[in-house]
Order: sequence, then structure tokens, then C-alpha cells
Amino acid sequence: MATNKQVRVRVTRGSLVRVQKNVYSVPTGLIGHRVTVRIHEWHLEVYYQSHLVETLPRLIGENRHHVNYRHVIDSLLRKPGGFRDYRYRDDLFPALVFRRAWEQLNRWRSPRKADLTYLRILRLAARTMESEVAAALELLLTTPGPWD
Repeated sequence: MATNKQVRVRVTRGSLVRVQKNVYSVPTGLIGHRVTVRIHEWHLEVYYQSHLVETLPRLIGENRHHVNYRHVIDSLLRKPGGFRDYRYRDDLFPALVFRRAWEQLNRWRSPRKADLTYLRILRLAARTMESEVAAALELLLTTPGPWD
């Protein structure tokens, strides 16, 4: 499919770009840089200095968002208090088991500790195998009492 359109945008401090009134996350190494986004029918291609760095699903409509937790986890860990009110927080639960784990942590711990623990779990998923972390969370959710 031929490229429909190409735009140049700057990557925000939050590792986000706005394309056609939608928000997408990109790798943190691009923060502050201008990238070229090629808009195709079903996907976007993000280029930095003419190198393809990311392919993203194209969102249809306006005011939608696609935030990959792998792109933002390190910045969220530097300021864990921001997770609870993060505008795109729902995108940071890659599977239902992750949301259930965060809800359980909220029952047992203070909001700050629950958020920090969840973000550490998410970082582990980003750096290892998300499916293995999800399986471990499933097991933990079946055990009574707080996880230590």
C-alpha cells in the first residue's frame, strides 16, 4: 500500500507523538527529537534520521490513544506518584491479569506503594517475557493474603 501522507512531529517529554488528532507512544530515546511519521491505511511508520524505529497500528477516529507500556515504564518509575492519575493509564494494563493485580495491590498497600509495586511488575514484563509475568500473577492472585 502506498503512503497516504507524511508528517513531521516532535516527541514530547512523555515519549508521545500526536498524529491526526490521536496520540501514540514511541521509544524514549526519541524524546525531544523530531520524527517523520508515514501514515498508511492500517499502520504508521515512525522514522528518525531516515531509519524506521517503530511501526504502530493506525487509530481510526480522533482523540484516541495507543500507549505501549514498554515506551513509558522507565519515566513512570522515576515519578511513580504520576501513575495513578496518568491520562493513558488504561493502556498500561497489557492483559486483564495485570489490572487485577494492581487492584489487589491497592487493597493491601498504600496508593503510593501499590503503584510503585505495580510499575516494578510492569518493568519486569517489559524486560523479560510478558506472558511469564502474567502467568506468575495468575498464580499469585489465587493465593490468600498480601504478596511479599
